[in-house]
Amino acid sequence: ADIVRMLDAATFGNIEKERMDLYPADLANQIDETNEWVYELLSNGCYRCGFATTQAAYNQASADVRHGLKRCEEILSTQDYLCGDVFTEADLRLLPTILRFDGAYAPLFRAGGA
Repeated sequence: ADIVRMLDAATFGNIEKERMDLYPADLANQIDETNEWVYELLSNGCYRCGFATTQAAYNQASADVRHGLKRCEEILSTQDYLCGDVFTEADLRLLPTILRFDGAYAPLFRAGGA
Protein backbone atom coordinates (compact mmCIF):
# COMPACT_ATOMS: atom_id res chain seq x y z
CA ALA A 1 0.00 0.00 0.00
CA ASP A 2 2.87 2.38 0.69
CA ILE A 3 4.13 2.31 -2.91
CA VAL A 4 0.62 2.81 -4.28
CA ARG A 5 0.12 5.80 -1.98
CA MET A 6 3.47 7.29 -2.96
CA LEU A 7 2.60 6.94 -6.64
CA ASP A 8 -0.83 8.41 -5.99
CA ALA A 9 0.82 11.55 -4.63
CA ALA A 10 3.52 11.76 -7.34
CA THR A 11 3.23 14.53 -9.90
CA PHE A 12 5.80 13.14 -12.35
CA GLY A 13 6.84 16.70 -13.13
CA ASN A 14 3.38 17.85 -14.19
CA ILE A 15 1.56 19.42 -11.25
CA GLU A 16 -1.16 20.88 -13.43
CA LYS A 17 -2.42 17.64 -14.86
CA GLU A 18 -5.53 16.31 -13.15
CA ARG A 19 -4.88 12.99 -11.48
CA MET A 20 -7.09 10.23 -10.21
CA ASP A 21 -7.21 10.10 -6.42
CA LEU A 22 -6.86 6.44 -5.48
CA TYR A 23 -7.27 7.16 -1.77
CA PRO A 24 -9.99 9.78 -1.37
CA ALA A 25 -10.35 10.97 2.23
CA ASP A 26 -14.07 10.20 2.37
CA LEU A 27 -13.40 6.54 1.50
CA ALA A 28 -10.18 6.06 3.49
CA ASN A 29 -11.69 3.84 6.20
CA GLN A 30 -13.57 1.70 3.69
CA ILE A 31 -10.46 1.36 1.51
CA ASP A 32 -8.34 0.31 4.50
CA GLU A 33 -10.92 -2.27 5.59
CA THR A 34 -11.23 -3.61 2.04
CA ASN A 35 -7.46 -3.77 1.60
CA GLU A 36 -7.23 -5.81 4.78
CA TRP A 37 -9.65 -8.56 3.73
CA VAL A 38 -8.50 -8.57 0.08
CA TYR A 39 -4.95 -9.18 1.25
CA GLU A 40 -5.77 -11.75 3.91
CA LEU A 41 -8.40 -13.74 2.03
CA LEU A 42 -7.23 -13.46 -1.58
CA SER A 43 -3.71 -12.17 -2.16
CA ASN A 44 -2.12 -13.98 0.77
CA GLY A 45 -4.73 -16.73 0.71
CA CYS A 46 -3.62 -17.90 -2.73
CA TYR A 47 -0.02 -18.19 -1.58
CA ARG A 48 -1.05 -19.93 1.62
CA CYS A 49 -2.77 -22.52 -0.60
CA GLY A 50 0.29 -22.99 -2.75
CA PHE A 51 2.76 -23.29 0.07
CA ALA A 52 0.67 -25.11 2.66
CA THR A 53 2.58 -27.92 4.31
CA THR A 54 -0.41 -29.58 5.92
CA GLN A 55 -3.86 -30.46 4.67
CA ALA A 56 -5.42 -28.39 7.46
CA ALA A 57 -3.45 -25.30 6.43
CA TYR A 58 -4.46 -25.81 2.80
CA ASN A 59 -8.12 -26.31 3.75
CA GLN A 60 -8.18 -23.07 5.74
CA ALA A 61 -6.41 -21.09 3.02
CA SER A 62 -8.68 -22.52 0.34
CA ALA A 63 -11.78 -21.63 2.38
CA ASP A 64 -10.42 -18.10 2.79
CA VAL A 65 -9.92 -17.76 -0.97
CA ARG A 66 -13.45 -18.97 -1.67
CA HIS A 67 -14.80 -16.55 0.92
CA GLY A 68 -12.80 -13.66 -0.59
CA LEU A 69 -13.98 -14.44 -4.11
CA LYS A 70 -17.57 -14.66 -2.92
CA ARG A 71 -17.25 -11.36 -1.10
CA CYS A 72 -15.86 -9.70 -4.24
CA GLU A 73 -18.66 -11.17 -6.33
CA GLU A 74 -21.32 -9.94 -3.90
CA ILE A 75 -19.91 -6.41 -3.91
CA LEU A 76 -19.16 -6.20 -7.63
CA SER A 77 -22.55 -7.59 -8.64
CA THR A 78 -24.17 -4.43 -7.29
CA GLN A 79 -21.52 -1.77 -7.99
CA ASP A 80 -18.64 -1.20 -10.37
CA TYR A 81 -15.85 -0.94 -7.79
CA LEU A 82 -15.08 -2.39 -4.38
CA CYS A 83 -15.58 0.86 -2.47
CA GLY A 84 -18.45 2.42 -4.38
CA ASP A 85 -18.62 4.26 -7.65
CA VAL A 86 -14.94 5.22 -8.07
CA PHE A 87 -11.79 3.22 -8.79
CA THR A 88 -9.63 3.24 -5.66
CA GLU A 89 -6.47 1.77 -4.23
CA ALA A 90 -8.52 -1.25 -3.11
CA ASP A 91 -9.41 -2.09 -6.73
CA LEU A 92 -5.80 -1.61 -7.81
CA ARG A 93 -4.56 -3.94 -5.09
CA LEU A 94 -7.10 -6.62 -6.04
CA LEU A 95 -6.24 -6.46 -9.75
CA PRO A 96 -2.96 -8.48 -9.83
CA THR A 97 -4.45 -11.33 -7.83
CA ILE A 98 -7.59 -11.52 -9.96
CA LEU A 99 -5.59 -11.34 -13.20
CA ARG A 100 -3.33 -14.19 -12.07
CA PHE A 101 -6.06 -16.32 -10.54
CA ASP A 102 -7.30 -18.41 -13.49
CA GLY A 103 -3.91 -18.73 -15.13
CA ALA A 104 -1.73 -19.44 -12.11
CA TYR A 105 -3.29 -19.59 -8.66
CA ALA A 106 -6.22 -21.89 -9.40
CA PRO A 107 -4.36 -24.48 -11.53
CA LEU A 108 -0.94 -24.41 -9.86
CA PHE A 109 -1.82 -23.72 -6.23
CA ARG A 110 -5.32 -25.21 -6.35
CA ALA A 111 -6.37 -21.95 -4.68
CA GLY A 112 -10.01 -22.07 -3.75
CA GLY A 113 -10.16 -25.86 -3.93
CA ALA A 114 -11.24 -28.07 -6.74
